[in-house]
Amino acid sequence: MNIKAIIFFAILFVASTSFVNAEPIITFLNPTENLTITSEDTWLNISTDKYAVCKYELCFGGGPDDGVGYGGCSRPEKMWQTGKLYHLQLLEGLEDTINNETWHESYSATVKCEDDKGYAEKSVRFYVDTQDEIDIFACQELNKVNSTYILKNNIATSGEGTCLTLNADNIMLDLNNYEINGNGEGTAIKFLRSDYSTVKNGKINYFDRAISFQRNSNRDIINDLILTNSEQAVYGDNNRKNSIINNTIEFNDGGIWLAQVSQYKVENNKISHTNKEGIECYICKDNLIANNLINYGGRQAIYLSGHSENNTIRDNNVTSNGDGIINSAVGLGTHADNAKAAASFISIVIFVALASIAPRKMPGKPKALFT
Repeated sequence: MNIKAIIFFAILFVASTSFVNAEPIITFLNPTENLTITSEDTWLNISTDKYAVCKYELCFGGGPDDGVGYGGCSRPEKMWQTGKLYHLQLLEGLEDTINNETWHESYSATVKCEDDKGYAEKSVRFYVDTQDEIDIFACQELNKVNSTYILKNNIATSGEGTCLTLNADNIMLDLNNYEINGNGEGTAIKFLRSDYSTVKNGKINYFDRAISFQRNSNRDIINDLILTNSEQAVYGDNNRKNSIINNTIEFNDGGIWLAQVSQYKVENNKISHTNKEGIECYICKDNLIANNLINYGGRQAIYLSGHSENNTIRDNNVTSNGDGIINSAVGLGTHADNAKAAASFISIVIFVALASIAPRKMPGKPKALFT
């Protein structure tokens, strides 16, 4: 082998080694550089080219062009959803940035992602202008991207249609502690084609479905809602990475019904007095059901069926239901580890082929969603 060949293979070896050992490559999906956010809340959404764990830091700064500026940063925190290729963190309470001929302000988000090969760091600068907050007074379609909609009164509706339809990305719908009341038919709020959106702070009564996640909506959140007297409180079909957290769901025919979903987070909900299942999941994969209080239901508190696999069911308090936690799925890897699982008749019934089921723990303090 001549000297040129040796040099060629040496360079090739170094290049391939560097590629294998390269740190994660970070891409900002939202916000992008110099984007103006029109809501006080938005998702910090990034991707990496390999599995990594990411932390974020939010900074705010500004000042006059001809003077001394000011600024400050939050302490680095682990992102709310991280560990794989997509990473999410809700940024809340953003304030308007001032930008004119003499004064400039901005936010910057810095993300540090690490895997076993090393870590990478990347930042993005963005602005906030919430003057486009939209007040709503009646049923309608919400279709303006990166916007905040605020309900200004109670709504009473009848018929089989949908009251509020989310049909754009990154919407914040604040029910503002008002109510949406139906006549037992239709849907109160539907995520139609909407990613990274949130509905919070209100009460929904008397619908066929109170909340509906449609198949084209992913990474959405419902938070701090009271859902009562509906045929189905929450319905989700063929989507992923949605979150159902801190809600009160009571006196409905069915609680939470999910089908063909993955990577959901169903946490810290109070579900009671359902005629059917508290939480039912059919053909579900990689979901988390945790820290829920489920009681006084007519059927199973938590019921997994179909080809469901790799779900985690932990730290739920399940009492006084027709049955406790039943897993009749034929998939692998479901893990159950619950604070309490007592029922009127059967505490826990498992019908899982080759599944990994951990022993129950005694009741302990509930874990907070955010610290």
